Amino acid sequence: MKRAFLLPQSISVGLLSLVLWLAGAGLALAEEAVDAAPRLEKPLAERAQARWNALIVGELADAYAFETPGYRATVTPAQFRSRFGAMVRWRGATVAATEVSKTGDHAQVKVMVDYQGPDPMGQLYTGRRPLFERWILSEGEWWHVQD
Repeated sequence: MKRAFLLPQSISVGLLSLVLWLAGAGLALAEEAVDAAPRLEKPLAERAQARWNALIVGELADAYAFETPGYRATVTPAQFRSRFGAMVRWRGATVAATEVSKTGDHAQVKVMVDYQGPDPMGQLYTGRRPLFERWILSEGEWWHVQD
């Protein structure tokens, strides 16, 4: 015959309290993780838009400041400026969507960019297209990642 193992009531209540507390803490952490994305998306969208606003008006030094600290440690402002030619001109840009990862440490940003440039026949062409950018969250700040 098997004998049931019974804990004294004070231990049982304490153990039950501990289990319930741990379950509640786990739910709180899960809720915080779920709620993190919306809380992180607004500052991300604002920084991405500010970066594009700087690019559109030709303030490349301001746009450079949105690049990751690692990128800025290895690429000079002059090197950054040299990446942008004079053939295509950005006319406008709007952050259309942000998608923060479940971990909350990286994201993708969709930007709709309006631009002008010469077509193969030398005629001025105006277009609009989506661009997809990668951003990372480091020390509480979003940074653009150069591909």
